[in-house]
Amino acid sequence: MIWSIIERVYPVYISNSLLNSNPNFDVAPFLKLQEEMELSSEVPDLKLFAYTFQQPGVFVFGASSNTAHQTVIAVLPRGQSCAADVPQPQSIESLVNFRILQSEEVAVLPNVIFIGCLMGGLIGLVLVLMCLSTYLKKLVFKERLKAGLAGQDW
Repeated sequence: MIWSIIERVYPVYISNSLLNSNPNFDVAPFLKLQEEMELSSEVPDLKLFAYTFQQPGVFVFGASSNTAHQTVIAVLPRGQSCAADVPQPQSIESLVNFRILQSEEVAVLPNVIFIGCLMGGLIGLVLVLMCLSTYLKKLVFKERLKAGLAGQDW
């Protein structure tokens, strides 16, 4: 794959993307490129960056200036060919065509703050209702006491 480097914008491997399928991908060349671009005070003479993918998988790259501008590369095993025209704009249809799926091995952590707020709110509501119930019972008891009915069953 060959990337054009224009005005210090270069490819950055997005390691935390759920679309990445090869955990053993060697990002060293991309880190070296990033280091060269960041350490250089002047605009480097580098105009192109090429990388040859050795292993099949799905790899997600972003632009250094804005990682939301992404390129998804699907490398197929030897002997397989793409079923669709390449390249394609990133869309649900194109991701399905290339059989790019999100990893199912991702452990999603619960939103502890939301759960804590929800539980705190429920406990608070129960306490308010208990206090209201106690207050109303005392109010009714005082009314009955004034009326002389305090000893009778309700």
